[in-house]
Amino acid sequence: MFKKYFRGLTTIALLFSASLAMAGQYQLVGEQSSLYFTSIKNSDIAETHHFTDVAGSIDKDGKANVVVQLASVETHIAIRNERMQSMLFNVLEMPKAVVSAHLSTSLMKQLTSGAVIDQTLPVTIELHGKQATQESDLRIAVLTDGSVQVTTRNPLFIDATDFSLTEGIEKLREIAGLKSITAIVPVTATFLFKPTK
Repeated sequence: MFKKYFRGLTTIALLFSASLAMAGQYQLVGEQSSLYFTSIKNSDIAETHHFTDVAGSIDKDGKANVVVQLASVETHIAIRNERMQSMLFNVLEMPKAVVSAHLSTSLMKQLTSGAVIDQTLPVTIELHGKQATQESDLRIAVLTDGSVQVTTRNPLFIDATDFSLTEGIEKLREIAGLKSITAIVPVTATFLFKPTK
């Protein structure tokens, strides 16, 4: 009887602590997060790249922000990294992109340990001095240690014309001697947020 009672108290305590964690703040764990994009050249050659420097947080009101340092673009070819930094992103003047979303209060309350929720949310991207918002299918999960993992269930399709990047794409195309580089770019992400102490 005592053991059963003790297990019940333990379960309640765990659920209560998970709810308290969700009421607090979270910091993104960069080394356990990923942000990938795919470029398509000459109509049918696809290459996947990523950024190695991302940071961010979720505040107590559910506002999530992820800051991407554009100079950290990794294409696995050094000269191509440099060209993207200077010709496409112009990192000296506009060094970062910001991805933001808002987890509603009702959604935050659903996130107790072990919960997995699929949700479509508006995601705003600020890049190259421009801003665009689109609906994104996300999977939000709370891990056993209280961390929150946010994953794109489907790629976001980013249009370079929305961010005035087409001129940079054309420069990359010319210097690489390509016939074309597609302006529509699929992007996928997995972000892990740990509760702050």
